[in-house]
Amino acid sequence: MKRMMKIIMRVLMVTILCSCFIGCTTYGDGESSSVVENSSLKVPGEYTWEEYEALDDNDKNKFQKSFEDIAAFDSWLMKAQEDALLPWESGGKQPVEYTWEEYEALSDFLKDAFFESFEVADDFDMWMRIAMGGEALPWEDGGKQPVEYTWEEYETLSENQKMEFQKSFKDIVAFDNWLMGAQNNALLPWEEEGIQPSDYTWEEYEALSDFLKDTFFESFENVKDFDRWMTSAMESIIPPWENGGKQPSDYTWEEYELLNMDQQIEFQKCFEDINAFDNWLIEAQENAVLPWDDGGKQPFDYTWKEYEALTDFQKDAFFESFESISDFDNWYAANSPQ
Repeated sequence: MKRMMKIIMRVLMVTILCSCFIGCTTYGDGESSSVVENSSLKVPGEYTWEEYEALDDNDKNKFQKSFEDIAAFDSWLMKAQEDALLPWESGGKQPVEYTWEEYEALSDFLKDAFFESFEVADDFDMWMRIAMGGEALPWEDGGKQPVEYTWEEYETLSENQKMEFQKSFKDIVAFDNWLMGAQNNALLPWEEEGIQPSDYTWEEYEALSDFLKDTFFESFENVKDFDRWMTSAMESIIPPWENGGKQPSDYTWEEYELLNMDQQIEFQKCFEDINAFDNWLIEAQENAVLPWDDGGKQPFDYTWKEYEALTDFQKDAFFESFESISDFDNWYAANSPQ
């Protein structure tokens, strides 16, 4: 029953996403799709969940639109997930034996099924703690107890330790009470004659935690003062192409990928309009040097970890390097921890 409820919820989520991204696109419009082109003996309605998961985002979109309407796709989705063969079924490696890396490589659907495979939540928690490295909890064996922690001490914990920290409280209300008190008493970097928010550079602001960014914002008398600081701070960031540096139109795809998010935004704004940027983007990606070019290790020799380390753009190119979807599926089946 739990698995059925998860499937129903996931179907609803996919339905909402389809409504948002596909908009008024008509289903069953006969749009050409590599899903159908490369699999003439098998139509979308006959696909398994595993075959659907192996498609890239573009083919998934076309796959969904090949159905008569959203209800027809939902019906297929529910049945496909019900019939999905989980990796630990049929004598495969059991969830309790999984490493953290193998768990992380699972899709969201498989992570849900993985969690449900444990009899109780405590069993899953125990597995997770061991899989993540069995980190010691500082408050065990007579150490300083969570209720006595400062906000700064809590922030130094790993994500796994933070989860265990929260669970050590009687209930969520008790944790919330501690959290509110700890944040109220937190020593902010600009207190006690430290550098003041108005003097911060953009890089110093970006290095703050989410909590400190909130208090940083609140330290200004009004929103206009914060906006004035932000405008000035961002203007002080000198992009690499200023002061005679290499100009954006001369950048390679690899050089663009090395820019941080703010720099990529400024990079795009350097072009006359969005069409000019798109033209650069298309040419840069076409000329991008892929890891398997020029005699490098070929895609079919890649391990799953090597594939996962690729950027989204490289993953798309990796998929397209195979002659057919079947060839990619064979590589995927042989290497995926699923």
